[in-house]
Amino acid sequence: MRDLPLHLEIADSCATLWLNRPERANSINARMVELLAEHLDTLQRADAVRTLFIRGADGKFCSGADLKELAAADATVSDELDMRLARLLDRLAMLPMALVAVMESFALGGGFLISLYCDWRIATPQAQLGFTPLARNWMPPWGLSRLASWLGPARARQFLVARGSVTAEEALTLGLVDQIVPSLEVDAALGDLAKKWSGSRADVVAEAKQFYANWTGVAHAEWDRRSAAAFARTFRHPMAREAIGEFIVQRKSNPRTTKP
Repeated sequence: MRDLPLHLEIADSCATLWLNRPERANSINARMVELLAEHLDTLQRADAVRTLFIRGADGKFCSGADLKELAAADATVSDELDMRLARLLDRLAMLPMALVAVMESFALGGGFLISLYCDWRIATPQAQLGFTPLARNWMPPWGLSRLASWLGPARARQFLVARGSVTAEEALTLGLVDQIVPSLEVDAALGDLAKKWSGSRADVVAEAKQFYANWTGVAHAEWDRRSAAAFARTFRHPMAREAIGEFIVQRKSNPRTTKP
């Protein structure tokens, strides 16, 4: 299981979902989406689990989508993959357990957006969160209503258009991070959280999540459908394709470059 690009560990009342593509900065590919569907089925049957940590291998979190794979995919296929991932993340957010994003090093693009589906977010002091300059060539395909639910619509728009990315300290001030923990103390902090929530009632957690699911009167899934359509329009633009091509060439000439 540990050699899979996305693997799940369950121990008593605690589970950990590992993004496991460190050679690609834990970027999201189609295989990870398939595995997420399988792991969600497992988690929904895991009645004893009260806390789910989402972590990245090798002290990284996630650099977003695998742009090389995404750029090479047929437009219809990539659109369907984005919508499937959005539906799976909506399922993830509604699991009757506390979800914790553990953002070490960086959480960019889709990695940052995944953290917004969680109930609690931890970052290490050196973490960078948000979007890269490259990502300004298209609209994010999902998660924007989650960004607005944490920041409010005006600040979410400002973050997307003008700010882009923030440090861990800035994210804490904005409310995008709940706790900053030194790298060497992350495991201990997660143990404390798991212990804190081990006695939670799953039905109460489920009720609380359902209560706030449609806070704007429009379901998050509908907002994701709208943002996915905007992503499709902007991602297919020649300027977006050109920017991705330049990034891939740059990464080939400098293999140490892991983030877009």
